[in-house]
Amino acid sequence: YTTAINAGFLLTLTGISTPLFSYFMVNERIPKIKWLFALIILSGVYLLTTNGMLTAFNSGDLLIIMAVLILGFSNTLSKMAMKYTTAEVVACFRLLIGAVFLTISVPFFVKNAFLPFSSGMIYVALSGVFSFAAVIFFLKGMELSSPGKAAISIMLQPVFATGFAFLFLGETLSAIQILGALIVVIGFYLFTRPGRPEQKFYKTIKKPK
Repeated sequence: YTTAINAGFLLTLTGISTPLFSYFMVNERIPKIKWLFALIILSGVYLLTTNGMLTAFNSGDLLIIMAVLILGFSNTLSKMAMKYTTAEVVACFRLLIGAVFLTISVPFFVKNAFLPFSSGMIYVALSGVFSFAAVIFFLKGMELSSPGKAAISIMLQPVFATGFAFLFLGETLSAIQILGALIVVIGFYLFTRPGRPEQKFYKTIKKPK
């Protein structure tokens, strides 16, 4: 439905959709200068993931955009749930309930979906473990900070993915991609750099005592 280049770039927009939902749902306030830094990060992600060559927009991109909006909404709901429990519990039930719905729906979309399952079980198991760890770390970070700030960290994913591909798979990087990675890192530093103590960049819901 879409290309890997388009999907990789569009998925990072979760770092934008999550703060938007958290603004309306949990009253998270992000200063205008922070939004500027977020756009700087996004421009770096674009250069890094597309090498400056995003393909033509197609119907598959609409599905990715829908996923981005759903993820932003889901992340904010998770923050709201943390009023009543811990990030670990939220992560556990978020993945469990999602797995149930996915397991039920897969046979309707994919024929013979579970026939090759046994041969790839080790990869599925490892992927599940690492996915669970990623969700735990992400939601724990969101519990300690805010949905917007945690979601911005998602934009670092292409930097690490590209770095691992360079180190372990022998992939090469163009000058544009290296520039994009530097822009992402600098933008992320500017976004997360603390201000003066009296400044409150984030006003989110608090756990009841």
